[in-house]
Amino acid sequence: MAHAAGPKGAVVAYVRSVVGYQRTERRHVRVIAEMLLDRRSGAASPVGRWGMLARLLADGRRAGVFREFDPEVVALAVGGAIEGVLSHWLTHPEFDLDAAASELETFTLHAIERPRPGLPAQASPASSVPRSVL
Repeated sequence: MAHAAGPKGAVVAYVRSVVGYQRTERRHVRVIAEMLLDRRSGAASPVGRWGMLARLLADGRRAGVFREFDPEVVALAVGGAIEGVLSHWLTHPEFDLDAAASELETFTLHAIERPRPGLPAQASPASSVPRSVL
């Protein structure tokens, strides 16, 4: 991540490195997953697991590279997506982890990038839902 070109490159490198590490250390993934699920170990804190990503996101937001958002919430959402993909891969080893990593990268970039100039602004999904539903 240190060699990435700017905040966007650092976030992409983070997502790719987490997935890549899991691929190369598959034997240890189950042990790590079990440890994270063991609430007594103290390792289950999502803030602790995704803190580095939250810091990268906050840095990019402060630099004006990313749109305005809550870095902790977005880090938790991206982290949850990564965990979901890796969990599925553990039980379905034929699952294409490279394709999934590409989708995770796209998902993450869509969540953090500023709207492109000249494109119509997207309404917030919550703004189109009747208040009584929220």
